[in-house]
Amino acid sequence: MVVRSGTRAGFVIFGMEDHLFLPRKTGVVYAFYIVPDSRKGPIASLVMQERCRVLDTRHPSKIQPEVLEGKEEADKICTWIGFRRVSIQILFARPKVLKNPVCDSRRRRTILAHVRHLKAQWVGH
Repeated sequence: MVVRSGTRAGFVIFGMEDHLFLPRKTGVVYAFYIVPDSRKGPIASLVMQERCRVLDTRHPSKIQPEVLEGKEEADKICTWIGFRRVSIQILFARPKVLKNPVCDSRRRRTILAHVRHLKAQWVGH
């Protein structure tokens, strides 16, 4: 949770992931949200830098924030603190659940549900 002047200003969901086939770990910022009233000024970049410092203590081979296409502000913050775009992930959605999905996306769905829940808590604050 991000707190500014005693009030909630946003949240960051981050963690470590094992590499799919190499003996490495990757630090990942899954979600990063700052309430609109707190977006002006340096708070977002300061929070992102602090999360990177926390992840660095776990010695990942790299740190990668997940930025959705069209999120220019998040893109600018990541670029400003030293990240560079290395790939674009293309996700496809299908209206019904597949019986035998190609990849297990339960963890990602759980994270996204948690993000939606946290955002809902900030409505009206």
